Amino acid sequence: MHGVPYRTWWHTTVLWIIGLVIACCPVQNAVASQGVIRKIDTTSLMTYYSNAVREHQNLVQYIEFTLRGQGLPELFSNLALVESGFDAAAVSEKGAMGIWQLMPGTATDFGLPEAYRDDVYKSTQVAVRVIARLYRRLNDPLMVVAAYSCGEGCVRSAMKQAGSHLYTRVKLFLPSESVGHVGKFMLACRATGKTLPQQPTANPPPWQPPPGMMVTAIGSGYRLAVIAELLGIDLQVLSELNPEWEQQMSDSGRVSLILPADKMPDFLLLQHEILNRSLLN
Repeated sequence: MHGVPYRTWWHTTVLWIIGLVIACCPVQNAVASQGVIRKIDTTSLMTYYSNAVREHQNLVQYIEFTLRGQGLPELFSNLALVESGFDAAAVSEKGAMGIWQLMPGTATDFGLPEAYRDDVYKSTQVAVRVIARLYRRLNDPLMVVAAYSCGEGCVRSAMKQAGSHLYTRVKLFLPSESVGHVGKFMLACRATGKTLPQQPTANPPPWQPPPGMMVTAIGSGYRLAVIAELLGIDLQVLSELNPEWEQQMSDSGRVSLILPADKMPDFLLLQHEILNRSLLN
């Protein structure tokens, strides 16, 4: 989910060939040769994606079946393709693991033990739940892929800076790594024949919390476990309502806390006590 997985031998070979092309190009032709190099890299990635899907047909079918069960477009199977090339043993420098490159915190928040992130079936169940939540909130596959890379909080911050919900504008304020991730996803969709829906030309209505829920912005220092304890909410339920808690805190030091509407008055009343208890733990 975060970080770049270690390369497979095939991809490493491709990059070696591209490096050889670069090394052989005269310096004065560097600008002209960049277009050739970019074309070689794109063609190689297209081939790599096509081969990976062909070699993992059964897994792709399982992922697509799981996506359909959540009412999601099948094209999101390409997110696992981009994340890892369907390599269950892939581990990133940041500690993400498995075909979906799940971080330890994301896995445990959704009930998957950290050690089982390399289980292609169990990790798919978790990843699809993450994607479903992001898709309900962002309603745009490209925004979902960006949020899967850098976190929903990061994407919402970019939306605010852009003054728009359109990816073509928002991407100007996203980390370059996440923009590149979305570009690879679009390339994977081309390679696998999965058509992206037409991008909207106007901003969709702003996101609203689910029925019966309320949202409030809070700063750093709060701990979800303390909020759950003092408000009498099951921690697992609260974690599922706020899947981007850790990421938002890490990105900006602020988080949009989602609570059942009947618990929001209690939170506002106990806010200082919750903060004090959180800082002591």
